[in-house]
Order: sequence, then C-alpha cells, then structure tokens
Amino acid sequence: MFPYLIGQRGPGRAIIVNDPGGGGGSSDGGFTEPPVASTTASGNTTIKGKVKPGSFGKFVFPLAIIASGRQYTFRYTPHFQQLTQQGKLAMVGFGMKNNNDFHIVGLRGDGSTGVHKYIVDGTPPNGWNAQTGHTTSDGGAAAAGTQAGPNYIRLVTSADGTTYTYSDSNDGSAWSAEFSSQAPSPFSNVSSVTTFGIALWFNNADAGPFSIDIDQFADVVAPERDAGLPQIAINAIVGSRQASLPQISLNA
Repeated sequence: MFPYLIGQRGPGRAIIVNDPGGGGGSSDGGFTEPPVASTTASGNTTIKGKVKPGSFGKFVFPLAIIASGRQYTFRYTPHFQQLTQQGKLAMVGFGMKNNNDFHIVGLRGDGSTGVHKYIVDGTPPNGWNAQTGHTTSDGGAAAAGTQAGPNYIRLVTSADGTTYTYSDSNDGSAWSAEFSSQAPSPFSNVSSVTTFGIALWFNNADAGPFSIDIDQFADVVAPERDAGLPQIAINAIVGSRQASLPQISLNA
C-alpha cells in the first residue's frame, strides 16, 4: 500500500514517450514534439508536448501496474492555453493500453467552458494507432472538475478485475461516482492491460504546445464497498489509509 512515484528516476531525468531506453509511455504519433515527463530536484513532475495539426493525438504515461481490487487517485492541473482551442475538447483521464487496444476514462472539455465525463476506447482496425473510428461514450456534464483544474480523479477496480468505478472530485474529499460497474472494453479484465496511467486525448482542431502537472498519486487497496458500510465511513477509512502514505508532491 504505497504511492507509485512517477518515473522514479531521480531529479532532472526527462522521460520521452515511446523512448525504449527511457521507460516512458506510449503515444499514437499525433505530436510534432513527443510528450516528455520531467522531474525537478524538488520533486515536481510535468508532462509537456506539442499536438500535431489535424491530429487526434493521444498518449498514456504509466503510473502503476493496474490490478484488481485497487484504488488509484491523482490530481492534475492542465495547461492548455496555447492550444488552438485552449483545450476545449481535450480529455484527461486514466488510460489502459495493450498494443493497439486501449480504453480511456476521465474528463473531456465540452467545447465551451465545462467538462463531461467521457470514455473513449478502440481495437484494431480502429485501435490506438488509428485517428478515427473509436468508440466513445459521452456521459454528459461531470459532477466535479473544470477545464482549468486542478481536478481530482479516481479509478477503483472490482475484486475480479472485470469492471471499475470512475469518480471525480473538486477537493479530494467529496467524490462523485460517474461510471459504476463499467467494463474496461475492449479488455475483459484489467489483467490484460500492459500500460496504465494518466492519458490525454486531443481534438484534431486543437494543435499546439501543452503541459500538465500531476501530483498526489496514490495506489491503495480498494475500500470494502460490499460490507454495507455507509459512505461516510468508507470515506473515513480511505482517508486514513491515504494519510498514512508517505505522500510526495510531484507538482508545485
């Protein structure tokens, strides 16, 4: 029960996505500047990149090894002001990937000033390396979160690994479940996922440079929701577990 430190490669180490020697994440080639994760001496971590014009660029950067019966949480602050549409249709969430199969769940800009709870997934011939043809699910306005952030998001995997619950929060204390008992399609079980972490998906009209800061990541045992405990008690248990973790801030 411990937080997985992003990169874990020491201060000043830049990790380039798709760099075999860097141990980084994976992009679909929709970037003129591949996403790079860097950690400063103070422990701040930022991912930067540049979206290619006309591309539905997406990438996933590993945070942990996903497993059944776990709860994953992190806070992110996006910096999308230099994108063509300021990220009004950009999506940030949890990404699961194995070769060309992928599944992303999180918050996506609604084209104006709000955010929607959203899922996008794909499998060949409309998989990770494809620009279009993905399966999408727009759940409507999210209960929490803003385009500017900071936003807290959480993913809890079921005991058997066949479903998950996705939630979001404005403050990291009060959580709203947006997708419950959700299958991680096209995966039948999270055990099939080889890369899991923070994922971004950009709209083809949103070219330009971007960055995103990540902190307060925690990987803990999922709460026992089947025990019949009231939600207040569950939140207290989760809070006490997280309070005991040696949290390291990865963002100023």
